[in-house]
Amino acid sequence: MTAQQASEPTSFFPHRHRVHTRGWINDPNGIHKNGDTWHVYFQWNPHSARHDRIHWGHVVSHDLVHWEERPAALVPREGEADSAGCWSGVGLVDHGPGTREGGTPTLVYSGVEEANPQFASAIVARGNSDESIFDRFTVAAPTPDIEGLTGIRDPFVLEAEGHRFVLQGAGIEREDGSHDAVLLAWLADDLENWVYLGEVASSADPGLRDMTRSTLWECPQLVCVDGHWVLIVGLWHGENEAEGKPVLQGSGYALGSLEVQFDGDTPCGLRFHNVTAHGLVDQGPDFYAPQAYVDGDRVLLWGWSWENASRTQEETDAQGWAGCLTLPRELHVEGDLLVSRFPEEVLASAGAAGVREFGSDGCLLTVVDSSGVEREVARLEGAGAVAVDASIIEVLPSHGTPQTLRVYGEIRVH
Repeated sequence: MTAQQASEPTSFFPHRHRVHTRGWINDPNGIHKNGDTWHVYFQWNPHSARHDRIHWGHVVSHDLVHWEERPAALVPREGEADSAGCWSGVGLVDHGPGTREGGTPTLVYSGVEEANPQFASAIVARGNSDESIFDRFTVAAPTPDIEGLTGIRDPFVLEAEGHRFVLQGAGIEREDGSHDAVLLAWLADDLENWVYLGEVASSADPGLRDMTRSTLWECPQLVCVDGHWVLIVGLWHGENEAEGKPVLQGSGYALGSLEVQFDGDTPCGLRFHNVTAHGLVDQGPDFYAPQAYVDGDRVLLWGWSWENASRTQEETDAQGWAGCLTLPRELHVEGDLLVSRFPEEVLASAGAAGVREFGSDGCLLTVVDSSGVEREVARLEGAGAVAVDASIIEVLPSHGTPQTLRVYGEIRVH
């Protein structure tokens, strides 16, 4: 059943978390602010509730609470490097490094072809001022020729020491047959002409080898939060032999130091090291592939929440939609812990956002299923906030790790 053939959204449709009533949604992409308008893009298949021939959906907001649908920003192009899908990446108004004058709305993303979807090309798309059209495309970095490379994707743009860099997540099979997830870097002062710099970090590095084992890091982010450099990666581990699908093990983070290495005045390397702590960005079962955006002196983050295993593919096909983004979260570092809180804009419109704040007693969340049985699904220990929207629950403790989960029934907050 295609999205167009499906019935109207069901009572499980999280209308505060997605405005596109049809199709598959996964990773948040291209998040940035252009003037006073927030632009959030995301992986989207408008034609069915399954992952296939991914477009970039697009919504805009002026307050981070009320969102409006816009036409698809990126669509697979026949015969081009993104013919099989426009996969994850970032968005920005490109002023060039170190300046804030003028600027061109720009999307930097992974283009995949049918023959080798694990080996993406990095594409730069230029748009008009209101981001309604992106029609100038450049392959800034084809798949690099790296010994043992098993996959690469998901560019992230970073500024440090007066220069601009692009990071991509990758996997490498070493000479001894072991597999490492790696973070690769390019110098990209000119976004259309990148210079490869090499590895920034790997899952074999001290402090990172104790993270959940993965063979490729997806959707890498490297942002400075409260004076601490934070690496965020999707923990992707090969294929599930029984199902032929990748194993997604959550999104991990590490606190450490970022070093830009120079040859004279020219950057020649980038290293993330001196790791002091690591953990999960969200400990819930239904959260993955977050994207962070530096907004002045704060860092906001959105994640993807999928339809979980309690929902059959047939049920998802019938409803005609799958997946949603989380509400925005503001990141903070407290000691060795990365914490998330709803930003002030969301809390100021808590009713419209479906958010409730709680004191030190916290709260209990239960769901009543179709047979009338009530069971506990989540608990907020101590102060924090909870967002409930049809089939998604976001639990954000004030001083702990968030939890995102999907449930299908009547959700009650006690």
